[in-house]
Amino acid sequence: MSSISYTNTPDQHRLAVAPSNDPFERGAQLGKQLHLLARELHMLLHDVWFGHLAKEWAHIADSSLPLLQQHAPISTGELLGYASVLDETGTSDDGMRILLLLGSERELGMLNAQQAAGFRSPPLGGGGGVSVDDDPSASSPKDCSGIVWSNGQRSLLGHATDLTPEFYLSGKATRVCRLAGGVHEGVTYPSCLTINFAGVGCIGGTNACGLTISRFTVDTGERSLDAGVPIYWLVREALTRPTLQGAVNYLRECPRTLPYAFHLAQGGCVVGVECSPSRFTVVDGGGDEYSGVRANHCQLDLEMIRTEIGAHHLAALGGQDDKSSAARQASLADALAKMTGEGKEGEGEGDKVPSIAGFQNALLTSPVTNETTMFCFVASSRGVEEEEAEEEEEALLQPHRLHVQFFGDGPEFHAYDV
Repeated sequence: MSSISYTNTPDQHRLAVAPSNDPFERGAQLGKQLHLLARELHMLLHDVWFGHLAKEWAHIADSSLPLLQQHAPISTGELLGYASVLDETGTSDDGMRILLLLGSERELGMLNAQQAAGFRSPPLGGGGGVSVDDDPSASSPKDCSGIVWSNGQRSLLGHATDLTPEFYLSGKATRVCRLAGGVHEGVTYPSCLTINFAGVGCIGGTNACGLTISRFTVDTGERSLDAGVPIYWLVREALTRPTLQGAVNYLRECPRTLPYAFHLAQGGCVVGVECSPSRFTVVDGGGDEYSGVRANHCQLDLEMIRTEIGAHHLAALGGQDDKSSAARQASLADALAKMTGEGKEGEGEGDKVPSIAGFQNALLTSPVTNETTMFCFVASSRGVEEEEAEEEEEALLQPHRLHVQFFGDGPEFHAYDV
């Protein structure tokens, strides 16, 4: 693997900036920069890839609006502002529909995988969700790999997102958005950096309070696609919380569409979450209960482990390169052990401090990075009580900075400050 490089100063590469403290104006600022990209992405997904699910997709998208208004008010304000620009620049008032469709794209992807696998259950779920009829071949798409670490004062979170590049304009749609904070109902919320497609929602990111979040597809077959907040908006709204506990509480209390897993990190705390429309389990990371390394199979919630479906976590057959969930997770576990000195007996004391560069290398190593990896990112955070780090350490672990590597751009990581 060729050597990685990363920028040490704030970058502008694929960056959209929305500095307004008002959600509607912030969304409009995004729209002015990204409306053409949003329309291009919508046309590709709607007209080329998922036209066979147009009716179901429209139902999911339309059903999400009242749920967004109730459970994700800041995201809804940004959505309305962005949609206003699409309406002004288009030939019809379809801005809201386009963004709601793009914002529920992950739900559509899971529905598409569900139908391709021959699920014999109602496709949208609802009423607490449904399961497949013990079909072990039902497969969720290869999706994400991630790693979190903390020593009680500092944390690092790394994540690689695997999706089908052709669905996202061969990587052209990926953006980093710097969004200002503001005040909602008398409560101040922080600014943030979000990674997304065409400025819609959030796939992963970090905020000015040092809270970072990433998400992973898992699957138990449970669906509530038209009765929950779509995952992209769920993640965006979680970043309006100033604390990790506040973000976890939000994810717990919000109605959810799909089985999913999350990593969250802030200061010296890291956690893993596994949840579905009906279940929610959170476990501290980095200890005996959870190592802080995962991909796309369940490992925290006992019931989700028992009911998990999908061949996505099994080893590849026929001599293919193994890019399964288990293989990607094992690669990251090995990298973390080497970074912390917790390798084989006698190889270390387990007290080494991983670096941003070490996390970047772990993410770029095959099979974690493969031909479907859309982007990788690393974020760091320090506890507010910690004294200033030594100058050498400061270069390795800078707070509230997001390092992102993009599909098609080679191994370079670009650095963004919140």
